Amino acid sequence: MKNALATLIQSHRGSLRTTLAVLALFAAIFPAPELNAQIAAPFRPPTKEEPAKAWIGRIADGGLFYSMKFDGGPMVRLKQVWTNAFTNDNFLIVASAENVDLPRFEIRDVLLPELARSIAFLSQGVLTVEVVDQSSLIHHSHQVAGNEDEAAEIIKKIIEAKNGGNIWRITASSTEAPTVKMRAVAAPHLFPGTGNITRLVKAAETLEQERLKLVQISSGVPRRDPSRNPLTRIIPLDDQKVVVLIGVEDGIAGIESFIQASEQAFAQSMRRMPGEK
Repeated sequence: MKNALATLIQSHRGSLRTTLAVLALFAAIFPAPELNAQIAAPFRPPTKEEPAKAWIGRIADGGLFYSMKFDGGPMVRLKQVWTNAFTNDNFLIVASAENVDLPRFEIRDVLLPELARSIAFLSQGVLTVEVVDQSSLIHHSHQVAGNEDEAAEIIKKIIEAKNGGNIWRITASSTEAPTVKMRAVAAPHLFPGTGNITRLVKAAETLEQERLKLVQISSGVPRRDPSRNPLTRIIPLDDQKVVVLIGVEDGIAGIESFIQASEQAFAQSMRRMPGEK
């Protein structure tokens, strides 16, 4: 009985020495301070004065948990904020995705893939965001249970990924651009009057600006891609006594109804008898 117990203790001591040897080799090849070398002090959360920042909230057995505060703007702005904190990360962004606007947000302590999915969600389905999380290789090494062969393979992978950052791949959805239309609106009673058409165009331009502001508010983003909802152009043609509108249907329809209502009201006022109110 004593011999069996001694053999068991000796066996556990040998396994412990093997595990310690592997951990020592791991520490020599990949020291702990270098684990966060590419993230350059990202642990400090942003202050109230900082409108945007990215940092690592905590490290747990499941991996690195990221946090981000963003002040709103195009995707290229978000990339700048992220790479200011994580300089080794690589971004592959197609040109059509760079100017897609995102609302302001703050998210804390999430794994990197979940952060990528959240960015895609906030774009209202316009963006597709994929990320290759290099840190998952490092944190898998914490689960190695004293097997020298497995530990050596993990350390090899760590060395290969040591100087590489995460890889982001971002594309925009292949939705078709809105159709640009042109429409002529007759306004024969407005053109002869001095300054009538000038005042009408100025008022129509003001209404169009208000329409675009409401589009931005309803979309939840501070600035909208002008190619998706361009400003309607208003071109009066004096000789033809028409106003030409160029833009998307939403803008044209609103200004057309405004011109028609103004034309009708002005025509009725001209038909009134002298002294009529």
